[in-house]
Amino acid sequence: MKGRVSFVERDPQNGDASITISKVTRSDAMNYFCHVKKLPEFDKKMMTLRVMEGPSQPMCNLQGELAHGNDVTLTCSSLRGESPLTYTWAKICGNQVLPANAVVDTVRGTLHISNITERDCGRYRCTVESLVGSKSCELVLPCPETPEANESSAQLIAISFTVVLVILVTIITVGCLCCRKETKRQDSANEIVDDVSTAPQWVLKNEEKAPSLLYKAKDQNVTMSV
Repeated sequence: MKGRVSFVERDPQNGDASITISKVTRSDAMNYFCHVKKLPEFDKKMMTLRVMEGPSQPMCNLQGELAHGNDVTLTCSSLRGESPLTYTWAKICGNQVLPANAVVDTVRGTLHISNITERDCGRYRCTVESLVGSKSCELVLPCPETPEANESSAQLIAISFTVVLVILVTIITVGCLCCRKETKRQDSANEIVDDVSTAPQWVLKNEEKAPSLLYKAKDQNVTMSV
């Protein structure tokens, strides 16, 4: 404790031996004795110093599923501090009044809200107090989803799925029709090629079987083929 203890009076011989301890810590908690000696009398006094620690910074959390009509619990906990610790909750936005369906546990630091609705959403503050100080933390309780919103979401998902399914069916149908037309076009082209390939053979056969006419002229032989 060197450097942290000093006499209130510069000279305690004048009758005041009070001392001041600066920057008190938990280790300073102990019994202190004051010896007063004035011949022929001798006196001894004892004083107990108790050092209390203020609460540490609390942590706020939300427990429970955030849905319309469900129950949720807001928790607040300080890990250090001189007992007893007392917890209080307050709503610090909107009407700044705790919901009628809320129950506060001042010892455990919980705020239980049953059957939550849109009126319960907002910012809440937890304050933990002891004999030597206080600390606080804040928590935002989001607005729960209403049944109408859930139904609208389900309808939107169903409509989106239906639209996607219709688009896929349309694409598959158009693809099949295009493939069918392409197949018919290729078949027609093959038939034309077959006709073209067989036509010259028929002409050649006719040419082979065509008769030859021979005309005789004076002093010349002329052959004409038809």
